Formats: sequence, structure tokens, C-alpha cells
Amino acid sequence: MRCNQPGRPFEATLDPARDAVSAALALVTAFVSAAAIDEDDAAKLAVIVEELVSNIVEHGQVPDGGTIGLSLALGERDVSVAITDPGLFHDPRAVEDDAELPPERGGGAGIRLVLAWSTILSYRRVRDCNELRLEVALYDAESDVLPT
Repeated sequence: MRCNQPGRPFEATLDPARDAVSAALALVTAFVSAAAIDEDDAAKLAVIVEELVSNIVEHGQVPDGGTIGLSLALGERDVSVAITDPGLFHDPRAVEDDAELPPERGGGAGIRLVLAWSTILSYRRVRDCNELRLEVALYDAESDVLPT
């Protein structure tokens, strides 16, 4: 049972040249602890954030001095995630189920987990900046309802 109330987001500015993925996971760890999110949902959220941030770091070609913005906010039955970056255009919804992705790089398994475990609310490119917003449904123990 979560006794906390939805509130202000946890936010970080990540440097893609200096441990952005580790910093993102540290933010997730602090967030799930403060929000009293159960272990399974915490693990799912960590995988989603890690995958998105690592894809930006490895493939986004963020310009020197560019940063990744990460925000996590607790909703009534979900976590809202917002990620911004000045890297290459990439709308994760555009990944096709049968896309040929390099097997040596995981074959797209990570992004497919993101798509399966979250709902992408929006993606847009504004002034050379990617803005991705998604929600991750949380298990509701009181009603025994699993996220869809």
C-alpha cells in the first residue's frame, strides 16, 4: 500500500558524457523509495528509464554540452516519466514490430519492453529538442488490479 500522495516530480539533468545512465538509475531509486513503490514496479520503471536514457547516450548523438532532462512524478495509479534531449530525432512509437534491428545490440528488445510496459503519451520535437512523455501503470494491491 502506498501512503504517499501524488506530488512534485523528482527531476535531474543528466550529462550524457558522464554517467547519465547511472545518474538516471540513482534518481529512479530515490523516487521509488520516497514513493513506496513495490519491488516489481520499481524494477519495471528502472528498466524503462535505463533503456531510454542509454539509447539517447549511445545513439542520440547529443551535441557537446547537451544534457538529458529526466522527470518522474507519482500519479494516482501510475508514474509519469518525461525525458528531454537535444539528440537526433527518435520517436520510439515508430519502431515496427518486424523491424530488422542489429542482434549484436539487443535487436530492439529494450525498446520493445518500453513499449510493452508503458503508455507513450506524446513525443514531439521542439526547437531541436526531443520531448518524450509516458506513463507506467502501477500494480494496485488494494483492488488486486494488474497494470495493462
